[in-house]
Amino acid sequence: MVVLALGCVPRVDDPQPREASVALAPTGGAAVAPEPVVARLPQPPSSYRPAFSETVGSGTLDGAALARSDEECALCHADVAAQWRTSAHAFASFDNPIYRVSVEAFREANDGVTSRFCAGCHDPALLLDGAMDGPVSPDDHRAHTGVTCLSCHRIDRVTRDGNGSWRMVTDSLVTPTLGDEVSTRVHKQQMNLGPLRQAELCGSCHRAFLGEGSGHDHHLVGTDDYGAWQRSAHAGSLLDRVDEPLARRGCIDCHMPEEDAPRGDVAARDGRVRSHRFIGGHTWLASMRGDTDQLARVQRFLRTAASISVSALRVGALVRIPADGAALAAGERVDVEVVVRNMGTGHRFPGGTLDAHDVWIDLQVVDAAGDVLATAGRGHGEADQRFIADPSAHLFRATVLDHTGQPVMARRVHQFRAQGYDNTLAARDRVVVPYALRVPDEVALPLTIRARLLHRSREPLLHAATCDEAQSRRGGSWTRARQARSARPLDVCAPQPVTILAEHRVRAGGAPLTSPSPIDDARLLIDHGSAWSRALVEHTDAARPSLEAAIAKLSGTQGRTARRLEAAAHHGLANVAARQGRIHEMQQRLAAAEVLVPGQPAYAWTRGKGLASVWRNADAVRWLRVAASGAPDDDRGWVALAVAQGSVARHHQALTAAHQALVLMPRQPDALRVQALALRGLRVADPLTRQALEAFLTHRRRDDGPRLRSRCSASVAGCGRERTPVHRHILIPRVAR
Repeated sequence: MVVLALGCVPRVDDPQPREASVALAPTGGAAVAPEPVVARLPQPPSSYRPAFSETVGSGTLDGAALARSDEECALCHADVAAQWRTSAHAFASFDNPIYRVSVEAFREANDGVTSRFCAGCHDPALLLDGAMDGPVSPDDHRAHTGVTCLSCHRIDRVTRDGNGSWRMVTDSLVTPTLGDEVSTRVHKQQMNLGPLRQAELCGSCHRAFLGEGSGHDHHLVGTDDYGAWQRSAHAGSLLDRVDEPLARRGCIDCHMPEEDAPRGDVAARDGRVRSHRFIGGHTWLASMRGDTDQLARVQRFLRTAASISVSALRVGALVRIPADGAALAAGERVDVEVVVRNMGTGHRFPGGTLDAHDVWIDLQVVDAAGDVLATAGRGHGEADQRFIADPSAHLFRATVLDHTGQPVMARRVHQFRAQGYDNTLAARDRVVVPYALRVPDEVALPLTIRARLLHRSREPLLHAATCDEAQSRRGGSWTRARQARSARPLDVCAPQPVTILAEHRVRAGGAPLTSPSPIDDARLLIDHGSAWSRALVEHTDAARPSLEAAIAKLSGTQGRTARRLEAAAHHGLANVAARQGRIHEMQQRLAAAEVLVPGQPAYAWTRGKGLASVWRNADAVRWLRVAASGAPDDDRGWVALAVAQGSVARHHQALTAAHQALVLMPRQPDALRVQALALRGLRVADPLTRQALEAFLTHRRRDDGPRLRSRCSASVAGCGRERTPVHRHILIPRVAR
């Protein structure tokens, strides 16, 4: 008898997987109970559909109790409560005009029941009481409380689905009596449930997707800070690069650092508590509330997010790097190449709602007389789509298209159909942005080039729409209702704060401004070359000069840092070779890197991807297995392994690898496709194969996505340019502005 056993034994916890299984029939021999072949199918929403939220228990915790919890908890936890009141969690519901303008448009296009999709994360108090299903009144206290203390502290289970995939315990709470050990112990047990300190709790809301449940005609991936973090070095994944050693850091480490507790919070240890400000990028929210302290904290936090450098000047095929001190002559046409790196953000930069941010590069060229010759960037007040057409503006943002291929602005989520492009940066990733400059024939050299990375919380059209809504009759009623509850008025229509995240200056055509060390020079070269390796394949050779120069500069330099940087440069060249199908060169470069810094998962990842790209899938499997095992919480490794195994008809192994990916990312389309094909290859009968195929077809990438993107390129100025991974902008002569 032959029995094929294909269970899924995930490395990570998955509290409630939805599995369907059949037993393969015996083909002869002694009677042995057949083992099941398992398909992992995406979990559907249940109690509060289309949100994935649930409750358990028979106690008194309802929406009204959630709304009261911050006041009640503040009696003992004054510092935590005061911090929370400054946070975006405290303003997650309808009293936040930025959210309200989006959710009201969503509710008008659909209905209240469908808007539970939003409520699972933004409005748990309204959700639990069924109040989200109908009109929400400005006088409803539950609509002014957002994500309160119990919204997190009473969650006993989460899944990786997102869209509010939490379960809340409604059993009655024990109120502790100071000095009574028994009641205090029980209270702590009730308020410190399993998921509380896990990143998965944050991921239950900071991962989202659209689909039929949200009124959309097809599945579309949305916000996913949790998945981006899982794929990063901060979460332990070292697939992408030979990186400098990083301590593992989760959501709490960055967004809930320890803070002084001067109000005597009973949870304080040595006078400090975990901050409940949940600081991120919400400068506008802090500003409209007039909270200057919170604004300053947010801006300090943001300045750790990313770096910027004017790295090189390019004249034709010649690269002058570093740009500081580079030769420059009047009349030359050069590309000023700026590199931005996501240095400190544990997920994509910027994160959250990727289509709503406003982060851009501001570039300025000044001659020796102090005259501004050329600029690139944008103004601070426009409220239209000129950022798409402006040939000088580089923005870090994703764009979503509607059913006609037009970019959807102002968070009109109900209009979303397909992703247009995504110019945000993965953790520790770099991008190079070239700017075309013609140096005037008569110019006072040297030139000073200044690059700044600027941030506003939300894009101009969303700011304008929020302001308009706040001034409407209904918006005014919300403003008055909030002012009756708070001494702080909301200044919704004031200009948003602009934060300088990073700045760099160089001098070209004269003596350099700084004298960096060889190590710093090498880092600059590696960042520049690695950024170019992200370009379209036909342009990746632009990465070679910088990476080769870094190796030459580091040759003979002693020390662990120098060896790691040299290995990173070899690995960068291996990536270029792999993308170009130069497998022999890839192997040589990886061998050189391995000698310098052995045992990096990135080597196996590059080998596996390179071999798979030239259809050597049987050879790729070995390396992709090593890569996936070395970064077990990164779904990309398991997906690539599953695809390679399936390509050589190793259906058992393909199914197991696909299951590992689906533990981490339950709706990953390639993993769902491999699962369906593997079950068919194993000749597993319906209904299992049919269910797996239906799961893939439901969550596959949109069939008309390429057509919508082509329409955008054809009809929207700048859309085609922004879709190109590395694209050139134009420095605008000052006289032309």
